Amino acid sequence: MTENSTAAGAGTALTAFDTGERLEPVVWPQKPGNTGDCGKVDFDTDEGSTALTLHATRNDDGDSYTLHVGNVSVDLAVVGDDSAPKMEVPSKILQEKVGEAIAELRTSYEQEVAEVYWNHRQAVIVVPGEKHVRKQQMIIVADDGFTMSAKAGSWHNGVRDTRID
Repeated sequence: MTENSTAAGAGTALTAFDTGERLEPVVWPQKPGNTGDCGKVDFDTDEGSTALTLHATRNDDGDSYTLHVGNVSVDLAVVGDDSAPKMEVPSKILQEKVGEAIAELRTSYEQEVAEVYWNHRQAVIVVPGEKHVRKQQMIIVADDGFTMSAKAGSWHNGVRDTRID
């Protein structure tokens, strides 16, 4: 019996892609003269629409990477992997700026449920949406004072960014 056959031998077992448990990855091919988009991965729904696009790039330090998320058209939760290497402790300045960004959220519910993903020089704050208040959003905060917010809702043209004062 092969790995893909069912116990009764009646055909092929369904994969996680077939059942919709996982989105199907579609890698963007490299085209001559265009290396900027190669390696991006669209994750498509059963209906064939793109749920989100991901790609990773090496940072200038040569030892770390940044994961880029775009074209988000679904509700998205980010779950970390406990086996991932530990990151450097964020600077005091960054910790203060993240605290200020969370304090500026519209409701106490948003302030309580905001999740922070740290890097030693930047942080991403993921705020789940609150019904009748705001869609889910991600806030990027850097220790140099740069702050940007992106709403992560079901939009046809990807994620729109707006600057936060």
